Amino acid sequence: MVPTTGTAFTRAVADVVAHWVRRNPDLLARLGRAHQLVLTGAVTADRSRPCHLVRSATAPGLVYTVSLFGRTCECPDFLDGGAPRGWCKHLLAVAAGGAAMRLLARRGLATGDLGDAATYWRWLGARQEAA
Repeated sequence: MVPTTGTAFTRAVADVVAHWVRRNPDLLARLGRAHQLVLTGAVTADRSRPCHLVRSATAPGLVYTVSLFGRTCECPDFLDGGAPRGWCKHLLAVAAGGAAMRLLARRGLATGDLGDAATYWRWLGARQEAA
């Protein structure tokens, strides 16, 4: 699970989202919802495969499988083509969580075990470098 507590992580997510909003103002609403998904702990790395599970913000019990490799999500917004440039809030939440973890590491604040999300992001980076 992406860590959702701690001032450093909360600030890192906010910094990432603010940077992305400046670069992509058309994604403002989706980035805001993605930010909330990360902070409420809705994003979990799937240990059995290179993807994440993101709990729906509107339908209790519903979980979407999100893959940054294929940039895919199972949500209706993504499947129906409603997500701008293919970026639904679930994909943005996974990307923002990972970017925040990398930002913490660059700031020297990533100490000890950062959990499943950090492991996934290290694995993802190694796989992309090998490709």
